[in-house]
Amino acid sequence: MKKIYLLLLLCSIFFNNRVLAQAVTSEGDPSYIMLGYNVSVGQIYQYDGIAGSENDGTVGCAAKITADMLKRYAGAKITALNIGWSNLDTPGECKIFVRKEINGEDLASSESVLAFGWNEIQLNTSIEIPENPQDIYIGYFVQVPANIKSIPIFYPKGIKGSCLLWREGELDANGNRVWTDMSSEYGSIAMQAKVTEPTDKFFNLIEVVGTNYYTMQVLDEESRFDFDIKNHGMNEVYNVIAHFEYEGKTYETECSLPYPLYPGCTGTVSGTMKALGSGKTVFKVTEIDGEANKLKGETVLDVMTMPRDVANKYKRTPIIEYFESENINISPKYYNEFFKPGYEGYEDDMILVKHHVGDDLSIGDDESLKLILDIVDNDSSLVTVPVMMLDRMNYVDMPVKFGYTPMFSILFPDFARPMYDFAIGMPTFAKVGIETSVDPATKKGSVIVNGNIEEGVLPDNENLYITTYLVKKELYSSMQQFLSQEEMDKYCDPETKMYIHHNVLSQALTPMLGEELDVHSGSFSRSFNFTLDKDEDVNNMYAVSFLTRGAKNKDRYNRYVLNSARKDLSDVNGIENVNSSDVNVSVHNGRIVVDGDYESFRVYDIAGTQVNNTELGNGIYVVKVITKNGIETSKIFIN
Repeated sequence: MKKIYLLLLLCSIFFNNRVLAQAVTSEGDPSYIMLGYNVSVGQIYQYDGIAGSENDGTVGCAAKITADMLKRYAGAKITALNIGWSNLDTPGECKIFVRKEINGEDLASSESVLAFGWNEIQLNTSIEIPENPQDIYIGYFVQVPANIKSIPIFYPKGIKGSCLLWREGELDANGNRVWTDMSSEYGSIAMQAKVTEPTDKFFNLIEVVGTNYYTMQVLDEESRFDFDIKNHGMNEVYNVIAHFEYEGKTYETECSLPYPLYPGCTGTVSGTMKALGSGKTVFKVTEIDGEANKLKGETVLDVMTMPRDVANKYKRTPIIEYFESENINISPKYYNEFFKPGYEGYEDDMILVKHHVGDDLSIGDDESLKLILDIVDNDSSLVTVPVMMLDRMNYVDMPVKFGYTPMFSILFPDFARPMYDFAIGMPTFAKVGIETSVDPATKKGSVIVNGNIEEGVLPDNENLYITTYLVKKELYSSMQQFLSQEEMDKYCDPETKMYIHHNVLSQALTPMLGEELDVHSGSFSRSFNFTLDKDEDVNNMYAVSFLTRGAKNKDRYNRYVLNSARKDLSDVNGIENVNSSDVNVSVHNGRIVVDGDYESFRVYDIAGTQVNNTELGNGIYVVKVITKNGIETSKIFIN
């Protein structure tokens, strides 16, 4: 038996594995699309594909065209196959086929020769698509000359079952060909079925397949709105009408595409939306180039809106969580060269937290690693560090590939600043205040978090989540890996010869995705206790707390941060109010006294336990004063 070996060649062009198509350009030709897994108008590159051995041999390639792909086109006909061939010098003799089963009888077939590029080969008989179609297989057998690479396989990974390969000699005990599904491992073969229809029956079929919008918006004001549409029709698309509905109110806007959207292709459309109300907003495409969209599908958008006067009451502080590892030598460049330059001028307006992953500095329960995996739907093949998240909703996926695995990385400063500016200016309806207390002798302390949630914005069935961290300002490491001694000298402290990590997560006082608040609106307060290591420098630490949505929601884009606050642990002496107040807190004869307009107050020790306000001993105490405007929290040091 002759044997063919598979050679994996990395391709420099990465195609989306969607059902894509080619448009008709000649007037009078039947309208058609190409159903398959590669861009039929894309370029074929020489030697991107399967390599033969030193002998000639036969290879079979097939793709599954699913019933879902076919059912939109009931009554149309499959008339040809479109096949890509990557060998420039050597044509390949082939037989094409259409089958119900991969080893079944041919419904239609034909013989031809594959030349370099795309080859449209007519079937000996056309196949009409029924009202209730079944999956079919399209494919071909080709003679692969010795020592050439002839059948293109493109990246990234294909859809399961979309790319089947048979090599000569691979038979089961009954003599049937054994086909290997290559889609999950390699990609998709460049092949489509040509579906034709001489009328406009299948024109104007647009499906919304994705949306990107600002979840926090000001009521009745317009904002940018991007959405992805798939053209299932046989006509090119130039303009669409975006339609929004919320509790009887509607908003429509015309969106022009930057280039024609060809049949079967997917493209991004940019337009505007108006925030009609807080909650579920229905979005759909109603018109295509002045004609009604025949696909009636709609998408539900989760929009949080607030009146302009509410948005003006609150200043939003974004939070950046970024991930580094001592086990990856790009980490030093990450903060010092990529991230830090882009952060200049934003120190007072944003909060930084670094998660350490996969090394000795990682926190014990390794929840930071779980958080990264959660971002990418637990696909560990997509995870490497560094990675950055802005407000839990914008994480950076740079187009860098190691093999065929994406690398998450950091925005370059020129691209980061506009994102920072937008995040700072994003409206919100909640505020967070934070207080810290530490006993210098025992190293026991507490973080008191309070704030306010504006009434009438959150949906009735939703509460927010609060996440609280202790963070080290600087952490010296002798384990950081470098590519060279020159690089080590460049990035390490010249005196200690150690690398300094900044903003390192030390303790997570809540789960990474937060604890649910039991307050839907109005004032809230939470206390979190901690114990520091005996040699921990209080002056080198700060506490961070932030409010988020959607901890229970699997939609990672909905876990954004509403507001955040930071407070140094070293700031432990004296009396300090988180919020402005009309009350005054003082100490008199071992008792805490509150003067002003208030309803009641309570006194807590640094562990968060309520204490009797009589003959208080030396130490740090937290006073919660309930006023008509909410809860005011003060910290007092008795010595």
